[in-house]
Amino acid sequence: MLTLLAFILTIGILVVWHELGHYWLARLCGVPVLRFSFGFGPVLFRWKAKSSTTEWAFSAIPLGGYVAMLDQSQEADASFTPEQLAGSLEKQPLIKRVLIVIAGPVANFLLAALVYWFLAVLGTQEPAPVFEAAPSDTLFYKAGFTEPMRISSIDGVRVHSFSDASLHFTQAAIERSRVEVVGHPLTVLNDLSNTRAEAGRVIVIDFSQLRSDQVQGAFLQDLGARLATALPRIESVINGSVAAGAGLLPGDVIISIGSVSRPSVEAVVSTVQKSANRPLQLTVVRGNNVLSFNVTPTVDQDGLAKIGVKFFPIPPVVVQYPPLPAFWVAMEKTWEISVLTLKMLGQIITGRASLSNLSGPLTIADAAGKTAAMGIISFLSFLALVSVGLGILNLLPIPLLDGGHLLYYGVEAVTGRVPSERLLTIGQLSGALILGMLMTIALTNDVLRLVIPQFSR
Repeated sequence: MLTLLAFILTIGILVVWHELGHYWLARLCGVPVLRFSFGFGPVLFRWKAKSSTTEWAFSAIPLGGYVAMLDQSQEADASFTPEQLAGSLEKQPLIKRVLIVIAGPVANFLLAALVYWFLAVLGTQEPAPVFEAAPSDTLFYKAGFTEPMRISSIDGVRVHSFSDASLHFTQAAIERSRVEVVGHPLTVLNDLSNTRAEAGRVIVIDFSQLRSDQVQGAFLQDLGARLATALPRIESVINGSVAAGAGLLPGDVIISIGSVSRPSVEAVVSTVQKSANRPLQLTVVRGNNVLSFNVTPTVDQDGLAKIGVKFFPIPPVVVQYPPLPAFWVAMEKTWEISVLTLKMLGQIITGRASLSNLSGPLTIADAAGKTAAMGIISFLSFLALVSVGLGILNLLPIPLLDGGHLLYYGVEAVTGRVPSERLLTIGQLSGALILGMLMTIALTNDVLRLVIPQFSR
């Protein structure tokens, strides 16, 4: 139910806001708007002011909305005055028609920027830019992420959070470029409360040799870029556990376990789970001393091997800006995500990125439900991201979309003539075919990603 409500709210807000962009510019340009509908399908109720031509309607299907403007098809309607008919959309100068069409996508970009500005001023808690030691067969390991690493900058740009770093890496992977990272290896003696680290180390990550099948889904994780949520410093030891019996204490830092040196928390957990009921050597730093222990992981009632310790979490970072700097941060983030989306589309078209990156309504609904469950901050961030995507999608030069209308206007600007009815009909049919194919691919990806795994469990 939460997923359904969050999906309806997401689509409703974004599409209605998009249509409001068309509405505001149409009114500004003097084009009468006949109806603004919240939702699609049969009208449930409607309202119209006596002094206005606009009917405000609420329709049965709450997935967006639409704007109906006065056009040449109403010329025979005697209820419209000659002055109103003179203001129909087709009779407007080309520049006004372009502005009215482009206003919808622009409204989506402005909404994203407004949300990002609000979040920047409010301040958000985000995961720190700390990465796990990458698995040995991955690109990040070969580049130098052989131990937990806190990133401070990428290509000279300061990194504030894990999502900042991920955005930079995603951009570089899509462009197949190289990035220069300044990272700080987290030593076993770090004080996690103030995240002190060793001197910065320069690491170059080269994405130029990635194949198209390596740029799909959560590909950064597959390349070895994984968030570290804790470091192997013991926060507490469970009474009566294997760890307590062996003599481990809170504050001990694990520097090796089995054959794994300087392990991440993930590596500690993985090694323990593979060593059920078998002796395992574990080395820790305690103060200025290095101590070794033998522990034998036991299996709990859930079938998991454990030794009975809990690790200190890495504290999140608070990202917050004053109102004016937040404006530039919001504009920059909106621009970066827009460019990234366009580049990814370009990579898909040229075959350098997989078609599996296309997502449909099921993925949007799933993400809407998950982010809504995480809280209003996560949901707003998701809303801004989808708003940018909707703006980009509508600008594609495909008939039936805003970009298709702009394509027709481009032909008119070059030839000096409105495209013929035959050309418009062909465009409508081809646009419907292209959109149908894209929707089929996106829905197929959704089913493969979300539905089939659920049934296979």
